[in-house]
Amino acid sequence: MYITSGTSALLRRASHSSSSRAGKRVFSSLSRKPASSSPSPSGNSNLHSVGQQHLRSLSYLSAARWSHGVDWKSPPSLAAQIRIASVSSDTLLHRKIATMAAENPFKGIFTSLPKPGGGEFGKFYSLPALNDPRIDKLPYSIRILLESAIRNCDGFQVTKEDVEKIIDWENTSPKLVEIPFKPARVLLQDFTGVPAVVDLACMRDAMNKLGSDSNKINPLVPVDLVIDHSVQVDVARSENAVQANMELEFQRNKERFAFLKWGSKAFQNMLVVPPGSGIVHQVNLEYLVVEVFLFAAFSLANIMSCFPHPTYRQCPATKQWLFVKRAGPHDRVPLKEMKADWHSCLDNKVGFKVDIDFDKEPIGVGKDGKDVYFRDIWPSTEEVAEVVQSSVLPDMFKSTYEAITQGNPMWNQLSVPDAKLYSWDPSSTYIHEPPYFKNMTMNPPGPHGVKDAYCLLNFGDSITTDHISPAGSIHKDSPAAKFLIERGVDRKDFNSYGSRRGNDEIMARGTFANIRLVNKLLNGEVGPKTVHIPTGEKLYVFDAAMKYKSAGQDTIILAGAEYGSGSSRDWAAKGPMLLGVKAVIAKSFERIHRSNLVGMGIIPLCFKAGEDADTLGLTGHERYSIDLPSKISDIRPGQDVTVVTDSGKQFTCTVRFDTEVELAYFNHGGILPYVIRQLTKQ
Repeated sequence: MYITSGTSALLRRASHSSSSRAGKRVFSSLSRKPASSSPSPSGNSNLHSVGQQHLRSLSYLSAARWSHGVDWKSPPSLAAQIRIASVSSDTLLHRKIATMAAENPFKGIFTSLPKPGGGEFGKFYSLPALNDPRIDKLPYSIRILLESAIRNCDGFQVTKEDVEKIIDWENTSPKLVEIPFKPARVLLQDFTGVPAVVDLACMRDAMNKLGSDSNKINPLVPVDLVIDHSVQVDVARSENAVQANMELEFQRNKERFAFLKWGSKAFQNMLVVPPGSGIVHQVNLEYLVVEVFLFAAFSLANIMSCFPHPTYRQCPATKQWLFVKRAGPHDRVPLKEMKADWHSCLDNKVGFKVDIDFDKEPIGVGKDGKDVYFRDIWPSTEEVAEVVQSSVLPDMFKSTYEAITQGNPMWNQLSVPDAKLYSWDPSSTYIHEPPYFKNMTMNPPGPHGVKDAYCLLNFGDSITTDHISPAGSIHKDSPAAKFLIERGVDRKDFNSYGSRRGNDEIMARGTFANIRLVNKLLNGEVGPKTVHIPTGEKLYVFDAAMKYKSAGQDTIILAGAEYGSGSSRDWAAKGPMLLGVKAVIAKSFERIHRSNLVGMGIIPLCFKAGEDADTLGLTGHERYSIDLPSKISDIRPGQDVTVVTDSGKQFTCTVRFDTEVELAYFNHGGILPYVIRQLTKQ
């Protein structure tokens, strides 16, 4: 996917969709009636295209400052279900509809959704109107991606060729073809939300310094941010445990919480759910989930959730790692095969195992002396449904979530300024203004090559985002720990890298700080260090990188296959950029991380098939030069370049700028300055 990190998800539309905030939000729940057409065997039978789905409970809300408005009563008729609030931007909305329809190459299928008594509810892009028999064979989840691509087709970020890749899913899926995806909303938790809001805040400052309107910087799609990752249990087995734990959380995280509360007031299109309300998945499924939007037209509620754990619901929803491929279901093992399956899987080497055949062996003995089997106590589907029907009632959720945005006393007592520009505290170790826009001008810097760069790190295969940007505890001897101690932070208050993602100075020091890092420059030694090639010193990676930067020397990284695999993390690309890394040369990249590197202005290159650092005899002690054209128009997606070393060796690599959009980002020095310049021009 082109959309990969929290901030990126909020900003991808910026160059073409600055007026999307003038749209409206539509809330609905799907009818339980079956779809009119049968799903494909590999599809999800609960997903429907806009033209086919049955809308049961719609409620229009103005998006001038959007909020959640769920109609719990579910009125019976479609006419009664739609409530239109008076919106001053109606004229702009209709003008936007007309503009989009005129520019979109699929304007011929832009279809009215008529009201029973005359007039129309709105317009949507009708997939059946394409009259393409391949669409009937698509799984519903892929149809959702298709509708999104058609609706956003602008010939640049989304092209007709991208749409064709989705329609031809049956043939393109085995090839793992990537497609652009623009979500209708973004779901964040606090660990990913804090750096996203930091980026938005510093972008406002950049707009202000360039003499433009800083209020143009807002999330361009609705954002729900649930503060839940900070909560931990310090007090248990006490009747006041919840209150005691909340008080400790606010002591630890008051600064982060206040920053997020400021963000919820300063930015449009952002809802922050206070700590103590529930975990992000629960709150999303029970309260936040939206299935149909109306921005300039009806659209399905594609969701981008910026954390590695899937949020499941039987509704039109797609994840950022969902791309055009056949995805097999998770392994499901019949209960009677569980014993054999676990023995085979664990190979009897793990400290626990399943040593019972639930289908044939009893799990115990009843009071009457007879064997009791698992099937005797396991409730039937009908029994479970009956309990759910009688016990899980709408009023439970209504009462819980009616006042969710009212917060709690500790949240409400947090005092935050009303200013639209954030007042950065230079002494803060949680929130810090990053240097992304230092000395930025309105003129793009253009593409850059690499000249006589040193190798900062030499990796093998499967370097994950956990290796690159750890989220766990801060080691007592690490550069990050040294930084905190120098600023008067006690070790007990270090907290974690995840909780300090809003401070670039901490996160840069945490880049490649994983204690299990295997760097070939260390000749077998494991840990977060490397060799400073000019001096031969063994240093922490951060310290070596700063030594290179202070000397004005570029660095590159050598890597094996699947570099950047694991959960998508923005800091796995931001960190190397701040360390001065100009390029990563790998056998292959995890697709999201590759895109994130481009977004931070780092050049991703792939060795040719059958080659890698070892086969080419590269030790990492060489100096590397990568000559790229000085004009972005002279660079083509996927072109070959020659890498030359000072040892006399040279080899050919493929530059992994995969799209014209990524070339545009690279020309501007990354996605953030690209968005700033585009918005400043508007």
